[in-house]
Amino acid sequence: MKKNNHKYRVGYIDEESVWVANFTRKLKNDFDIVTFELTEELTLDDITNQIKGKKLDCLVVDFELNETDVVQFNGDEIIDNLRKAYPFFPVFIITSKEEDYVLEQVEDNDIVRLKEELVDRPKILTQRIKNKIERYYSQIHEAENIIESLIKKKNIEGLTILEEEILTEQYMFLEKIYPEEKFLPDSLIQPNNITKLNEFASEAKQILEELKKLNK
Repeated sequence: MKKNNHKYRVGYIDEESVWVANFTRKLKNDFDIVTFELTEELTLDDITNQIKGKKLDCLVVDFELNETDVVQFNGDEIIDNLRKAYPFFPVFIITSKEEDYVLEQVEDNDIVRLKEELVDRPKILTQRIKNKIERYYSQIHEAENIIESLIKKKNIEGLTILEEEILTEQYMFLEKIYPEEKFLPDSLIQPNNITKLNEFASEAKQILEELKKLNK
């Protein structure tokens, strides 16, 4: 999670130690780099749980991790597994493979096309990582602001059906950002209760206070 005046924490996973060293050396001045050891015993769930425990702001993964037969999974599988819990989390695949082959596995804007760019143009990669992280946090803050604004409006004059739906969507978005937390009030879980906002006005205020604590 972002902390003011602190470097973003960026995880890097690669089966080749030389590329782990390159990534760390080239980007360590801009980020707090977190690396992961790959072993034959490591499973996809193991590495995913390790990632979740590191409190990262972004993850960069080599595409073809199983080239050396140390692990039995590739980078896109790690990302798929991670995004089951955190669907909006900032990630990149770094690869030297043909573009069409990689595009079958991951989204285009998640691709760092050539590992050599890490060596030749690290500033571009640094900026891409920062931009993706900052867009991620901007979406979170925007959701928080929308919730706060709509709750205030509800307390003064009430909300339209469309505004109630927007409020629900923003709560649901934050629940996907922080799946361990419960942000969606019980009164919004059932569609037939979507207009009963009076029942959760006080609860929403408490939720907003908790959100502010999480983002300090």
